[in-house]
Amino acid sequence: MDHSIAVGACAKKIAAVETDNKTMIDHSFIAGILHDIGKLVLASRMQEQFDQAIMLAREQNISLRDAELQIFHTDHGSIGAYLIGIWGLPGAIVEAIAFHHCLVEYPEQAFSAALAVHVADALYHENRHEGVAPGLNLEYLERLGLGSRIEVWRNICAELL
Repeated sequence: MDHSIAVGACAKKIAAVETDNKTMIDHSFIAGILHDIGKLVLASRMQEQFDQAIMLAREQNISLRDAELQIFHTDHGSIGAYLIGIWGLPGAIVEAIAFHHCLVEYPEQAFSAALAVHVADALYHENRHEGVAPGLNLEYLERLGLGSRIEVWRNICAELL
């Protein structure tokens, strides 16, 4: 299954077990599908620098986001959120795209589409690379009282992946 579709499906399932709010569930799905659209912008408009960011991430064993910040002084989440905002999609979707790698900077302290996409993306990578989800912000989840939900979400996503 394509990464973006898989993250969208996982984010939707995670949201569905945490809320009855259909709008939040739908926003989680759409944001999950679109969460990496900023990578497409970078790869299509600044391919050489984006390739440098990928190489830097590998060479220094850092996240792609950290490498993007070094090279572009922004990241694919911010670029994607800007684009989606211009397109007029709802704020919750824009925020989920913007904060999917930096949930600790997200101002809302409750379950949200941003949280669902963050977790879905991390669990996707965990499932593909075997091991603890890279980038999963356990401290943030614990602070919200959601740390105990990780296994539920992991099982839901494992069924999809």
